[in-house]
Amino acid sequence: MGNKESLEGVKDRASQKFKRKTTKKVDMTDALLDQPWRRSSWIPQEVHRKKQDLLRRITQYVPVGGVLPKARILLIGQVGVGKSSFVQSASLALGSSYQTMPGSAQYKSHQVKDTDGTALKFILSECRGLEPMGSGGIRTEDVANILKGHVGVSFQFKALQPGHNGKGFKRNPLLADKVHCLVYVLEAATMGDISQSLQKKIKAIQEQADELGIPELVLLTKVDEACPAVQEKLTEIYWSKSIAEKTQHVAELLDIPISHILPVKNHPRSRPDPSTDILVLTALYRMLHSADGFLEDLN
Repeated sequence: MGNKESLEGVKDRASQKFKRKTTKKVDMTDALLDQPWRRSSWIPQEVHRKKQDLLRRITQYVPVGGVLPKARILLIGQVGVGKSSFVQSASLALGSSYQTMPGSAQYKSHQVKDTDGTALKFILSECRGLEPMGSGGIRTEDVANILKGHVGVSFQFKALQPGHNGKGFKRNPLLADKVHCLVYVLEAATMGDISQSLQKKIKAIQEQADELGIPELVLLTKVDEACPAVQEKLTEIYWSKSIAEKTQHVAELLDIPISHILPVKNHPRSRPDPSTDILVLTALYRMLHSADGFLEDLN
């Protein structure tokens, strides 16, 4: 999985170098670090420039190598963690729309479109693969089938046994059917409540992804619900002690580099917010970049 990275600037000094306005709701002194744990600029002009650059890169994205029509990103997580909300947020940030393809409650895919309705060169799929069996979850073997591209539109996930035959099972999947980047979706606010059984299931899926060489990222959702300072001001996300600690916890729990953990706040059902857009678009572009890394390794 690679070596874990250490957080940058997580030392909490008594005298803070940077002064911020406090509010009655949030004690910033206790909630924020002396130095950011990830570098980023939130100057309005810089945010606008960065957003335009991300929009250009994402809308003009073409899978590297010219051997694949579209990259496939798989978001895997429990019900309610924000998989579908991320797809919606990405669409809002892009100022476009998306179309959900035929599928099932356990596994479905979305085609994100450009502002003119043109289909972009990637597909965002989502899978309910982390719930316990009997609670809407699917077997690790079936997650492996998704990663390998065996799962078609009409595939039936069986509660008693993994499906290796029957309707919807692709025996000879194409590269386009396979997953090119795997993203674990976890709630920032509930990171401390991850059960041993869930950890075991994630580890089993990681082993499958490692064998296939599929890059893995973590989407850490609902960061505003995990930290009052971030809820008060989203641009404090990389200064937040709570988010820094949760990011470190995920890195250690899953043995994933901190740079592979992407904190986001999903859009509410309202007009897009520039700061939210930056986090969502940055995460989406990182997924596409990782998919390209996978395709390059194939060559």
